[in-house]
Amino acid sequence: KFEEQHLNTSNAWMRNWKTNSRPTYLHSGAKLITDSNKPNFGAVAYFDGVNDYGYAAANYAFSSAFTVCLWAMRKSNVGGTCLAFQNSSFDGLKFVLSNTETSFTHLSDSVTSSAGSKNVWYHLAVTYDGTNLEGFVNGTSVGTTSHSFTSDTYELQLGRVLISGGGTYFKGTIDDVRRYSVALTSSEIASIIADDNSKTFFNL
Repeated sequence: KFEEQHLNTSNAWMRNWKTNSRPTYLHSGAKLITDSNKPNFGAVAYFDGVNDYGYAAANYAFSSAFTVCLWAMRKSNVGGTCLAFQNSSFDGLKFVLSNTETSFTHLSDSVTSSAGSKNVWYHLAVTYDGTNLEGFVNGTSVGTTSHSFTSDTYELQLGRVLISGGGTYFKGTIDDVRRYSVALTSSEIASIIADDNSKTFFNL
């Protein structure tokens, strides 16, 4: 899980709250704001969909069990990739929240659900138990697919996905990004959502 620092400044960054390591910096005007739709969220990261992004040059491995989850809201009609873990070949795990789908993809394997609405917060989660990827939207499973990760490591991208020659950017807000080294159960994911919705000013 990450927490925010330097509220409402252009050099805002998040850090791993347990180890004070793996800083995730916000770039190109991305900033921390408050959102009246979820005032109890405290500060959330805002991306303009033009060139804003967050980045952590840490090496995250996905060859064993894990869970990645976050809150996201698209503020454009189109939406896009709100989070990606990518390597130098642009391969990686991608979370898409768009006007056509909500999906969790690595290489050719994907779990896809229906599109989310604009200006609505969604809790997105993906788990991997060593054999299957399972996607969750607001705590409800939206499907599974068998998958095998390599031993590659990946860098975290928030608000953009890199492609050859550049990147595509997400317009919206993101909060409470978490990575666990186990595949959480649906009830554990539901507990995170309930806890997040009940507390005041939890951190990114």
